[in-house]
Amino acid sequence: MYGKIFESIYDGTLAEDWRALITFQQFIILCDSDGVIDMTPSAISRRTGIPIEHIKAGIEILEKEDKHSRSGAENGKRIVRLDDHRPWGWKIVNHSVYRDKTDYNQVLEQNRERQRRFRDSQRNVTVTERNVTVTLPSRHTDTDTDTDTEEREADKPPRSNGRFIKPSIPEIREYCEQIESSINPSTFFNHYESVGWKVGKNPMKDWKSAVRGWTSRDNK
Repeated sequence: MYGKIFESIYDGTLAEDWRALITFQQFIILCDSDGVIDMTPSAISRRTGIPIEHIKAGIEILEKEDKHSRSGAENGKRIVRLDDHRPWGWKIVNHSVYRDKTDYNQVLEQNRERQRRFRDSQRNVTVTERNVTVTLPSRHTDTDTDTDTEEREADKPPRSNGRFIKPSIPEIREYCEQIESSINPSTFFNHYESVGWKVGKNPMKDWKSAVRGWTSRDNK
């Protein structure tokens, strides 16, 4: 059994008498899907543990007209009798309004949850290249257009001089993606290819360190 209590219940005239407030809360919890509580005050007292005198006093207030009520339905009454010929059994006047409001809030929450899951799914994308799978941030965009040069250089095996193995363009790109560098892998490769893979006058020892240096200067 479940009923949603809206915060506004504590801000209106209903909150001026605690007996009416707690009785109305129990009505919201105990009613069926149409807002009907077909129970005697004694049954409500037994189900909730609230003394019968408080339940009866609360019901008396809830049945009265209230010109200060937010709702004009039934002249401000919170509950009405199901049958004028018997002293028990009621229907919550604005139950359908709050039921629809609850459904609307649930839809909003469901939409927010769907959007959250979508953002999580877009946070990472999987890219497969030359039988190697790497994970990239979703904001990554490959701006390298020198496709022919990349393919030709990628087919060349790495050369070793005993201390340094020249990287291929795909290897440079993969490392750039790992450190989220914005430098162009082809530009990096072609530059050092043209100078014989030297840093100044000295042979390069660590091409990844050179990538990080380029990235730092590019960021500045």
